[in-house]
Amino acid sequence: MHRLERPETREPGAVLRSEVERMLASARSPRRFAPAMERRYRDSNSRSRLRGFHQSIATLAGANVMALLVDVLVTPPTLLAWSLGSRLGLIVLLAGAIGLLAVVRSRTGILAIGFCACLGNILLAALPATWLLQPYADRYLITVILILLITVALVPWRRLEAWTMAGLGSLVLGAVAANAPTAGIQAQNLDIGLLAALMALVGITIHDHLEGWRRRSFLLRTLSTLTVEELEVANERLHRLSSTDALTGLPNRRVFDDSLANAWDKACAEHAWIGLAMVDVDHFKSYNDTAGHSFGDDCLRVVAQALAGAARLARNDVVARYGGEEFGVILHDAGPLDATTAAERLRQAVIDMALPHPGRPGTIVTVSVGVAALDAAATADGTGPLQLVAAADKALYRAKGRGRNCVVFQGGPDAPPLFTGRGSLATFGIVD
Repeated sequence: MHRLERPETREPGAVLRSEVERMLASARSPRRFAPAMERRYRDSNSRSRLRGFHQSIATLAGANVMALLVDVLVTPPTLLAWSLGSRLGLIVLLAGAIGLLAVVRSRTGILAIGFCACLGNILLAALPATWLLQPYADRYLITVILILLITVALVPWRRLEAWTMAGLGSLVLGAVAANAPTAGIQAQNLDIGLLAALMALVGITIHDHLEGWRRRSFLLRTLSTLTVEELEVANERLHRLSSTDALTGLPNRRVFDDSLANAWDKACAEHAWIGLAMVDVDHFKSYNDTAGHSFGDDCLRVVAQALAGAARLARNDVVARYGGEEFGVILHDAGPLDATTAAERLRQAVIDMALPHPGRPGTIVTVSVGVAALDAAATADGTGPLQLVAAADKALYRAKGRGRNCVVFQGGPDAPPLFTGRGSLATFGIVD
């Protein structure tokens, strides 16, 4: 007996979902994902990271524009030109960085621009402390330490980049503080470099928390995407189950009815003919009674394969299971001769399978075919599909009554059969 193998299927995204759910269940946000997940994370965050650099540097530029007013208020008149020059140079630097970020797309280029802009901001903002007297120098340095904290914490660095910025920023501030007046904070035995390093560590802590939040948000988005994809797959599978015959894999009766209605409308619009072949497995009850229902199911699968393989693919003919051991084949743009030719090909395809019939020793499984064809444009009363099915059913009934394993053509439900035949179409005498 012929049996069809059913390949095993695996749920899509199951491994990825398991990994995402495992990380979300953890109390701590992951600092780094597995290589494949890390690539997905970086790819998904590339645009938002670039946008974050834009926003951070634009914010620094805006803050420096506002700081011009502070410079005017706190800087002695003799040093005001130096302070304003350094501030305007800083604004020009940040504006240039924003312009470069608009055209540079490489990761290395974006990172280099970000480092230069942020370190330049810290250095130029701290420089006035080297020529201002106390308490103005200390106020500048404390302001720049806060800038370092914000730069480390809020700019979307990766972890190693954030540590690098914290270290370099602390060194820059320590070097500036070493050249600042020795009053104020330093007189209180507080080292500006150490204070900057402490604030940088606070910035790293904040950065790690924000990065953890970004990574957890990515995991939640990934899980949501997987859920949507799985729902789409489930809906597709449900649609397939609702439109497919579970036994044979062919379209089911509902799809047959819808396809016939659509094919009829198309034929009416194109003033074309439409054909229908009803196929019934001969002596199927004795096959079932002798071999059992399991082998009877296998028989139907083999017949379904044969019919599907013999359909006219170029014309998108529809082969469906109509019910029980009966199949329906919708023949697009098929007049009497085309429909009869297609029906004979269906009958011969089943014979070619040479499937032994256990209920009739020495014989093989065959089918009887009733075929009808109508001019859709000539049947405009809305009952065309019903008339076509009735004609094909009537032809099938005649085929069963004439010894089975044959094709009978019916021009309409009330017309006499134009011919009955078995074998060569040359004997049928049909004129299209």
